[in-house]
Amino acid sequence: MKDRDFFTIAEIAQNLSVSTVTVQTWCREGKLPSYRLGRSYRVSKDEFSAWAKNNNQSHKNEAREKNFNIDLYSLFQGWLLNMEKGTKPLSPDTIRTHRQHFQKHLRMLLVNDSSLTYSETVAGKNLDKVLSSLPVIQFATRYNLYSSVISFANFLVQQGLLEKEAATSLRQYKPRRLIPAKKTVLNSIEEVNKFLDAIWLLQSHSNYEKTLNTALVGMMAFAGLRVSEVANVDLSHLDLNNKIIHVENGKGGKNRLVGINQRLEKMILEYLKIRPMSSNSSLFLSRKKTPLQRDLILRRISRISKRSGLKVTPHGLRRTFATLNANAGKSINLIQLALGHSDLNTTQKYLMANQRVAATEMQQWNL
Repeated sequence: MKDRDFFTIAEIAQNLSVSTVTVQTWCREGKLPSYRLGRSYRVSKDEFSAWAKNNNQSHKNEAREKNFNIDLYSLFQGWLLNMEKGTKPLSPDTIRTHRQHFQKHLRMLLVNDSSLTYSETVAGKNLDKVLSSLPVIQFATRYNLYSSVISFANFLVQQGLLEKEAATSLRQYKPRRLIPAKKTVLNSIEEVNKFLDAIWLLQSHSNYEKTLNTALVGMMAFAGLRVSEVANVDLSHLDLNNKIIHVENGKGGKNRLVGINQRLEKMILEYLKIRPMSSNSSLFLSRKKTPLQRDLILRRISRISKRSGLKVTPHGLRRTFATLNANAGKSINLIQLALGHSDLNTTQKYLMANQRVAATEMQQWNL
């Protein structure tokens, strides 16, 4: 069988709207027919189809949604389709985040009720009640839930089911961050080098794994790509002759071009020399010739972080790209374009120039 005949753990989890841990547990306990692949599993598409028909678990979310009422269920499905194929399609990660948090919103509203109308889901008092019940330290959860409700409300406006003013009024409930965000970033090229060196100190990894991980880090630290964008890079997106990466379907469904500097070019070329031959066109493949999913890249970066002693996440590597280039005097407008930000204020929040860097620069300010 070929790769296309199988589902990954992540694909099963997305299909069923459950966590990857839950799917792995089913596979490990034999509840879901699967095949072991290293530390993970693969599920035959044919076997999964048969399993889903005879297993209520695969339909638990659908059943829960239908209990809200037929109108809400239909609108919910229409909203998902609109996010995927509407005039402004969103990325798969954004759609998944909206879906999961809107479902959480609905579950919390249904604690003491057995039915819910679509207008009640976007009522300001209900949104406020749900947000107020979540701890302030869970800012990401509160913000993502709020964003999902705003998105659904805007969809209702498009359908002529909600007044625009009603959707706009929900913005007064936008969560405010009360506890400063913990931002991880590598503050210098020396720290970036130390992080990269840690990859080659992992003796349990093969030369292929080390070369692959180096290229992954390079895509984020030297090109500013999001982890989901790295996972989605296709061979056809690379233009090595012109040193360009075509980033397609990024956040908000946007496309952009990013340049490849000399160091990243070397990383990519070294990886391509040993990349497994495969009919799969994804740039980054495991030794088993399967595309690297977002969650797997996150785990790889986490292991390197622990090994290096430098606490940084994939998004922290993206911030590193912005910070180092800003400190090197690059135009913030160009950095904004490279990162794919619509708002310059968002880019400015990425810049982590510290007081020592500022003090050093000020020593050269001869006015």
